[in-house]
Amino acid sequence: MTDSEKLDLIINELGNVKSDISELKNQVVKTQLHLEDRTDRNIELLAENHSTLINKLNEAIPAANNNLTYEVKVNYLLDRVSKLEKKVKIIEENNYIAN
Repeated sequence: MTDSEKLDLIINELGNVKSDISELKNQVVKTQLHLEDRTDRNIELLAENHSTLINKLNEAIPAANNNLTYEVKVNYLLDRVSKLEKKVKIIEENNYIAN
């Protein structure tokens, strides 16, 4: 291979590299535009909606907390009534036996 052929090959490869770099630059610009136009805006929307949902959840939690508290109290009372019913039944049985 002559020096002239080598130079032509190098020039051709440099042209390919320039073409590849130009294509990469275009892809980077498109990616940046996509990030700025779409992704950033969508993240903002998600963040705003997330904030709204968190506020609604915080408002709903006290109500849910109260429901849970009442449920525990009712369960406790049901258990106590059941125990008292058993005791009353035993007392009634003993009284009937004694009479």
